[in-house]
Amino acid sequence: MLNDISAWTEAWRSATEEMGRVSDTAYWDRRAEDYDDFIRTSEFAYGEAMAGLLAEAGCLPRGARVLEIASGVGAVTLPLARLAAQLTAFEPAPGMAERLAANAAAAGQHNIAIRREPFTAETAVEPAGCDLALMCHAAWQFPDLLGLVSAMERASRGFCCLADTVGRTDAATAAMHQTLGLPLAAAEDRTPYLFNLLYLSGRLPRLAYVPWTMRRSRASAVAMWRMVLGKYRAPGAADLAVIDKHVEERSRDGVYESPSVMAVLWWPVQAMRATMPAG
Repeated sequence: MLNDISAWTEAWRSATEEMGRVSDTAYWDRRAEDYDDFIRTSEFAYGEAMAGLLAEAGCLPRGARVLEIASGVGAVTLPLARLAAQLTAFEPAPGMAERLAANAAAAGQHNIAIRREPFTAETAVEPAGCDLALMCHAAWQFPDLLGLVSAMERASRGFCCLADTVGRTDAATAAMHQTLGLPLAAAEDRTPYLFNLLYLSGRLPRLAYVPWTMRRSRASAVAMWRMVLGKYRAPGAADLAVIDKHVEERSRDGVYESPSVMAVLWWPVQAMRATMPAG
């Protein structure tokens, strides 16, 4: 399997099938309030780190135009928009899009155009119209990952980037998954799949790991755990007690904290186009 792209393609479809089924647009619409609390309380931590990393790597030239897929409430959107001339954000969940608009307005970011629709391989965008096409923490929504990647590459004249949370990097979080009986897919480390699919398809992605800390109010943390479990079964009284205890133990001054790591993969589109036959 190590060098077989078809095996990795099938493994990716299998690994993301359940996550895609239970984490649909309606689910993320319900998550808008607690997710917004998390992003704002965390002060856009991983987005700030990612924007700095990509700028240093040369992915954001002067006057950069950025296309972001599944932008959510703006975790990466706002930090990128501060470094870009124009950013187009695709976000299909109405609640997420509303909070993205509110966060952009509150930050005085008027260079963000929100397209309240899903991004697909058939979505109409200007060919080579952006300098960076990016998607963070949403790859599991695309069983045909390389089809998505090709669509991103058609939209970009510079770079593409995929980013995702690295599996269970915290012992307490791993213990919660086990105690609540969450399936392994709920904490799947998607980084090996992303890297190998890109590499074996002829792309040479650079990979960096960005450590950061999730911070959110206790109420947001409780809501998060209840809804995550609710994707698979209705939480019972014992589950709610476990969640409340965990959140209390991980909170300080009313703020829940959990360490995490973001994997960031990026590659130049020009290198891929140079290897493609003409015509």
